Amino acid sequence: MSRRNCIMAAALLALVSLAGCSTPLEKPTGLTDAEKSEYRDVQLERAWNETGLTAYSVERPTIQVQRYIGTDEYNQVMDDCIRMQNVDPIDAGEMSVPLEMNLAWYTCTALFPLDPSRIGVIGASQREYLYDYYVRWLVPCLESAGYPVSDAPPRKVFLGGGPSANAWTPWGAIDLPVRDADQIALGDRCGYAPAGLYAD
Repeated sequence: MSRRNCIMAAALLALVSLAGCSTPLEKPTGLTDAEKSEYRDVQLERAWNETGLTAYSVERPTIQVQRYIGTDEYNQVMDDCIRMQNVDPIDAGEMSVPLEMNLAWYTCTALFPLDPSRIGVIGASQREYLYDYYVRWLVPCLESAGYPVSDAPPRKVFLGGGPSANAWTPWGAIDLPVRDADQIALGDRCGYAPAGLYAD
């Protein structure tokens, strides 16, 4: 058999193997309202700690979401909201921040949190979809290209992280090519994330 035929046969075998061990993935839904609330709670806990107001015996207020916002409107919405708290927004380079500003910033962060679905946060349905893509397609593709992938975490571990967790990825589990051109070629060949991961 010629070298060309050997290469074609190997490629065909790889395709058959991939097709034989996988079924079409069911497209995921987006973040649920409960997952959005969970993510917001985690972010607000962090935001409150960053204000330093606890050291001044300031009680953390309970605030209901008015609406979720996108990054494109964040600055304007926050400035308008802070002014509504009777505080003038200050320059980011200011060395000292009044307590009133910190409280106003936290209040507005709670009223108008960033929509996690618009900044790349994924929910349980999407994590399931992503995990299946990783183990059925991406890992075999990387390994067939000569880049062994360290063991994937058990499915239960990967899915149990919650929307604020840092998920495992096969790309972080390989020794990347040294040359940028080789990295680009490998990315073009194997991809990074499945189509349809983010619901419209």
